[in-house]
Amino acid sequence: MLVLLCGTSAGLLLSAPRAPRTHRENIAAVLARHGVAFQSITFTQSFEESSELDFYRAQVQVYASDGSVASGWIGCEDRDRVCFLELRALGIVGERLPDLADDPFAPWLARAQAELKRLGLVR
Repeated sequence: MLVLLCGTSAGLLLSAPRAPRTHRENIAAVLARHGVAFQSITFTQSFEESSELDFYRAQVQVYASDGSVASGWIGCEDRDRVCFLELRALGIVGERLPDLADDPFAPWLARAQAELKRLGLVR
């Protein structure tokens, strides 16, 4: 019984969707939801934008599979939280992005914590 419980728990943890770890992953997920095929995503920041510690803002360029380029921006109120994306040429206007994972070095731990919370085993 214990082996079955451990196996089931491991399966749930591995299959649970994980929180994005980077702004690039977040934008790629939005593009997939909107059906946009792309080759790459690049970011550029001014000196002022890159030196800001409380906020994150960057210009975003999406290089589509058809060769076109869509420009916009990403802005976050708390570095990795409360983020929005604007890519008007692709019909993405003020789209709220999920917060980035707290621990990019142990994504399995974040999934385990989320699953334990979902099961009501921890707060």
